[in-house]
Amino acid sequence: MNTRRDVVRGWNAMAQLLDEQGHRELATVVRRFVERMPPPSTEKQWIASELKARVAHARENERAPSR
Repeated sequence: MNTRRDVVRGWNAMAQLLDEQGHRELATVVRRFVERMPPPSTEKQWIASELKARVAHARENERAPSR
């Protein structure tokens, strides 16, 4: 959580600098990026999520008609 907070602060600082330098569109893109960042997770949570997605993908491929 601390790392995430630091990363968000860094991106927000970058957006602020861009605004101050007149790069408003780019600052908006940076802010949108920060807003869309996935929620923080532990390594175990990330692995579990990846595994679940890969299993689902493999099952979909098994059901797909052969060519």
